[in-house]
Amino acid sequence: MKVTALRGRVQRVYVPVPGTSEEEPEKIWVDFKPGMFTLEIAEKINEAGADTTAMVNLLEPLLVAWDIEDEVLDNYGNPTGEVRQLTTKAADIKKVPVIFLSAMIDLMTGNMRPPPASGDNSAGSSQPTGSLVPFPSGTASAEQQSG
Repeated sequence: MKVTALRGRVQRVYVPVPGTSEEEPEKIWVDFKPGMFTLEIAEKINEAGADTTAMVNLLEPLLVAWDIEDEVLDNYGNPTGEVRQLTTKAADIKKVPVIFLSAMIDLMTGNMRPPPASGDNSAGSSQPTGSLVPFPSGTASAEQQSG
C-alpha cells in the first residue's frame, strides 16, 4: 500500500464546545485526515510552541471540514443576519478560539493512539488519556490535569 493511500482516509471527531453543560455539552463535528499527521508534523507542532501562524499552517492539511459557521458582516462590520460555513483554510482557522482548537487537537491525536494494553485502563473506558502534542498555549489538557 502506498503512503498516499494511508493519508487519504477521513475520520470524524465530535469536539465538546468549551463552556457548555458538562452533562450535555454541545459538540461540533470535525472531519480530518489522520494519515496526514506524521512524525514530521508532530515535530513541527512541538517546535511551533506558541507560534500560532505555524500551528495554523500545520493544521490546515489535516482538516477536511467542520460544522462551524461565522456571521456575515456588511462593509461597516455589522452583522447581516446571514451565516457562512467556515472553511478549513488558514484564514478561517485563525477565527476559531484557541481553547476549541486545543480540544480538537487533543481528540484528533487521541484517536490516533493505539488502545492501552489490557489492564492499563482501570476506569474501564476505551479512550486513552494524555496528549501527544502540547497545546499552542502551553497548557495541559483537562484529561492530563484530572488524570
